[in-house]
This record gives sequence, structure tokens and C-alpha cells, in this order.
Amino acid sequence: LCKIITSKDIGWSIDPKLNAAGRLGQASIAVDLFTSDDPTYREQTAKQILELNTKRQDLTLEAKNLTHQQAHDSISEYSNKLCVVYNENIFKGVSGILAGKYVEEFGIPSIIMTSVGEYIVGSMRSCRNFDVTVFLEKMKDIFVSHGGHYFAAGFTIEKNDLEKFLSLLKANSSSIELSREEDSSQNIDAEVPPQFMTPDLIKIVDQFEPYGNENDGILFMSRNLPVIQATTVGKTERTHLKLNLDCGKSKWPALFWGAGDMLHREIENGDKVDILYSVERNTFNGI
Repeated sequence: LCKIITSKDIGWSIDPKLNAAGRLGQASIAVDLFTSDDPTYREQTAKQILELNTKRQDLTLEAKNLTHQQAHDSISEYSNKLCVVYNENIFKGVSGILAGKYVEEFGIPSIIMTSVGEYIVGSMRSCRNFDVTVFLEKMKDIFVSHGGHYFAAGFTIEKNDLEKFLSLLKANSSSIELSREEDSSQNIDAEVPPQFMTPDLIKIVDQFEPYGNENDGILFMSRNLPVIQATTVGKTERTHLKLNLDCGKSKWPALFWGAGDMLHREIENGDKVDILYSVERNTFNGI
């Protein structure tokens, strides 16, 4: 049985790996993967792209370890509304990813800058309905170039303008208007009693493909499910909580992304949990 490729597979598993080639300055490899008629060459190219993605992950983790304290300390300097980091040792290709991670951690817009030759290049990521392009436009006279869209932008300045730019950021940060924290409420599509938690749920999910920004995935809810086993998985940027849940006739594996630190703090074997969840296929070794 071949793996069924969904829109989520493309958006979360395939695209980021192709993107890694571009981030590491080898975008042509990703193009070759789709244009070559030689299956052996395509296989080699795919392996090369996977290696580049692993390198991208390592560079991102390295950059975060290098800058985390600076990122945290910078917030108070920018009216508690902006996180700003400049470090010459950050690899340019991961600056946008790192900015996104700090947005996720601190809940405010973030700017990551590094040096490239005689210039400083920066990536800005946003949240809470703050338009980064409007913000950067206020300082357009200092940029060699800049551009982007509502939640993500990039810019280049000359190295000798760094202090002036930081001063402008501090002056303008007080005028940043952020909406209240992102709404954590969820729209539940269906509550499923444990006895109805069977593999047939995936048939319902398939009917509403493709999912994406304008078509959220189906969100189910089930209550009072016993935790048979709780462990952590993941060895790179963060760990995840893996549960095995007793649903009567079926035993369900569940993955709580980025929540590895909940084990033994909020979750133990034998607990009963209420969960919000989506259902998807997991294919391994053709099974």
C-alpha cells in the first residue's frame, strides 16, 4: 500500500525540505529534483536535500543557543513590544526561521540580523495583527532594500548604519500596536465518544481535503481517555509528548507537538485525559 500524500504532507513535510536547499544557497538542487528525467539522479538529489535540511536544523538550533539570552534581554529595551537580535555568527539562511521561533516563544514581533560582507541583512516576523511592512516603511530611508508582506519581511542596511537603525527601532517600538494575545479558543467540529474512535474517522477527514489556510483541518474532541503509556520523542530542536490512549476497541497513538516537558509534570501513565485532536495516517516502511 503506497502512502497517500495529503496537503499537510506537502505543506509541513515536503516544502520545508525543498526550502532548506534555498536557505543554504543551493536552490538549484530542488529544481533539479523536479526537472531531471534520470530516476537515479533524482534519488541522489533527494538524499542531498534531506542532508541540507538536517544541516538547516542544526544551524537553527546553534543560532538559537547563541542568541537566546540576547533575544530575551532585548525585549525591555524595545518597549516590551519587540525582540531584536544582531549576531554576526548567525547563518543568514536561518534568520527568518529563528525570528519565527522567537515570535512563538515571546508573543511579540521579532527581528534577527546578521552580517553579509559589507551589509547587515535582517528578517522580521510578526504576530497579533501587526503589519511589519508598514512598520519598516517608517524607516525606509535607512534601508538599502526592504520588502515583504503583512507578517514577514526582510531588509538590508549598511554596516555603519547599525547603531542608527537600532535607535530608530527603539524610538518606533513604543508606537507598535499589538492585538490582544491570540485567541486560544478552538472550534470543535465533532465530539466523538470513545467507542466511535475507529480508523473510519480518516474517511471523514479525506472527504474535506485539501486543507490549508482557508480550510482548517477537522477538529475532534473526546473525553476521559485512559493513558496507557506516555513517553517523549524528538532529538533536535524540541521534544514531543507521545501518548498511547485506550479507546475501548481501539488503542490510539497520539502526538502532542512540542509538549515533551509535560511528561511527569502534567501527564503520567494511568491518567485520564480530555483531548482535542485531528486524525491522520502514519505510514512507516510501507505499512
